[in-house]
Amino acid sequence: MRRIAIREVLTEGVHDSAPRAKNWTPHLVDVMRCEGCYELFLAALEACDLDERLKQDGPFTVFAPMDRAFRRTADLREMVRHGGDLRSVLTRHVVRGRMSTDALLACREVSPLFGASLPVGLAGRLPAVGGARIEQPDIFAGNGVLHGIDRIVLGAEAAVHAVGA
Repeated sequence: MRRIAIREVLTEGVHDSAPRAKNWTPHLVDVMRCEGCYELFLAALEACDLDERLKQDGPFTVFAPMDRAFRRTADLREMVRHGGDLRSVLTRHVVRGRMSTDALLACREVSPLFGASLPVGLAGRLPAVGGARIEQPDIFAGNGVLHGIDRIVLGAEAAVHAVGA
């Protein structure tokens, strides 16, 4: 029901004054913006011009840290210091292809756009990727699928902390 409401809001042009075609489907950036709990991740994507890439056809799977994940990270500069430049930290959260939670549960690791493969484990009934628990699974967009995660995936050290790995 929530996903239908998001599509209806977006197709009515509430977030964008440009008219939409009747068969228009929101892309991942639209969906994240409408969900309202990915504002800090979106701001980081925009700072690196990665938001435009996630508006393209894809398909992509995005493991988007929810805003509270950024608040748990004491300092964004510290995150970048441990994980390299901001662009490479962000691209660790994007995988080519459309991977639902069912698809994730069937694999042992995923390959992000940047960096080493991330292990896939199990956290309760849902997968965990690179040590981050999926809290909001399977939010579908026209160009992929979004999973809201509880932390920022920094890279190699994430493999050590993967749940169930």
